[in-house]
Amino acid sequence: MLRAQQQSARQLYVGLFEELDLDPEQIDNLTSLIAEHMLLTTTWSRGSTYVTPGEGGAVHFTPTDGDRARANEYLSKIESLLGTPGYERFESYRATLPERAYLRGIVQALTLADLPVEPEQMTDLVEVVQSERERMQATPISAPASTLAHAEAIIERLDDLDARIEQRFAALLSREQMEIVMRQRHKMLVIAT
Repeated sequence: MLRAQQQSARQLYVGLFEELDLDPEQIDNLTSLIAEHMLLTTTWSRGSTYVTPGEGGAVHFTPTDGDRARANEYLSKIESLLGTPGYERFESYRATLPERAYLRGIVQALTLADLPVEPEQMTDLVEVVQSERERMQATPISAPASTLAHAEAIIERLDDLDARIEQRFAALLSREQMEIVMRQRHKMLVIAT
């Protein structure tokens, strides 16, 4: 399980490693600390749970005090390894992991096509995905949860989200890059159906 988390951490944080210009030993140490932190935080379901009535009965997990303390220990070790400026960049980068995960397939396809995303482009793409997700989440779905109408509303929102993101990407990527993005998106739609 830890090895899988280390591989995941290495993939998720590769941009940060490059940005901070870390040497191989620092990358290994940081990857281990991130993986330990990820493993701990993904197992927080051992803590108490509660149900949010307004969110269709969604179950949330609350970490124990011991879990929080151990998680903070890993973060302190990461700060010691990177120093304060590096740690601040780590926290900023970590806050954008959902957006980076959304972009992973696109970035991989562009890299394979020898049209890699430049660091400035990545920053802009992350901001686009983040702002569009926030915009989508700002408007609640009016259909009751656990209904077909609710599911259809979610699918429609995700389609709208993808369309808005695609339009904004066109202003940030080259024509060749956008062609690859469109092919990648088409492949994903074919796989999904």
